[in-house]
Amino acid sequence: MSTAPISSPSILTAPRLVFLDALRVLAILLVIILHAMAPVLVDTKHLGHPGWYLCLLQNPFNRAGVPLFFMISGFLLLQDPAIHTPLSFYRRRLPRLLLPLAVWNGIYLLLRTHPDSFRFGLADYFRTLLTTGSCYHMWFLYTILGIYLVAPVLGFLAQHGGRSYLMILLAVAVFPTSILPLINCILPFQAVVYTPMAEGLLGYFILGFLLGTTEVPRPARMAVYLAGGAGYFMDLVTDLATSTAQSIPLPSQSGYRLSHYFVAAALFLWVRTFLQTHPRTEQAVARPLAHLSRRCPSASFGSTSYCWSSPTGCWAQAGPPFPISALKSL
Repeated sequence: MSTAPISSPSILTAPRLVFLDALRVLAILLVIILHAMAPVLVDTKHLGHPGWYLCLLQNPFNRAGVPLFFMISGFLLLQDPAIHTPLSFYRRRLPRLLLPLAVWNGIYLLLRTHPDSFRFGLADYFRTLLTTGSCYHMWFLYTILGIYLVAPVLGFLAQHGGRSYLMILLAVAVFPTSILPLINCILPFQAVVYTPMAEGLLGYFILGFLLGTTEVPRPARMAVYLAGGAGYFMDLVTDLATSTAQSIPLPSQSGYRLSHYFVAAALFLWVRTFLQTHPRTEQAVARPLAHLSRRCPSASFGSTSYCWSSPTGCWAQAGPPFPISALKSL
């Protein structure tokens, strides 16, 4: 596989990359649809109904939404010149992450406190702040924090150490979270391996940079697409096989499944290749995609929508954009 790193001095000053806008819009839609369909998909009352099957068929694709955000961020951040001066990088990035985290951790803690037994102490505040946050969906902020801390090291390796080092780190991130669980299904005992910081999500961050800056030949692309198709059917079959009238466990909801890597990689590579090899289509969709991409909502953790915004990308997650009853009625 030949490599073709971005040759511009700064990815931040280069013209907008249409395929990134397309991927960002796609990722936003996938996350929105994922959360909109979840109430139907996990409700045993709808098992076997046409609306439930519709949700099931889309679920493997929807699960690629969050991985795509990490891949976009890895592609952009690892080419940001500021990443080569770690102190400057931390001063610019960390306050924009830590301040909202500290403020909204307190707000959610207050909202979760019952009025009849109101009690808010600094011990509760710091206990939640230094663990997993006062609300579940704050997990992604802690993941971003871990990735920010190691990003300068990854950026140095990307520019000076050669891609083989990044491939090693990708394997280190993916093995304990995505491959080892498959091995443990075969072994008569449970093997345990140390899980790196940011766990398997760090793998998406590295994978986005590698796929975005590598000229992938057609045979390799076909292999990635086939792996994506295999990953889709793997999740579809396991979700369907484990769904019963008593429970719908959805094994595919684990964000570290190897199948998610296959689907996300296939979508990322296909969108990039299609737009870059069809210049007329790329030119036609450039403006509307850029417009939609910029409409990603600003950072808000107090509503059903929240977005991680930066000069180079965003991470959006939103509540249902259409009535759930529309699916329930199918």
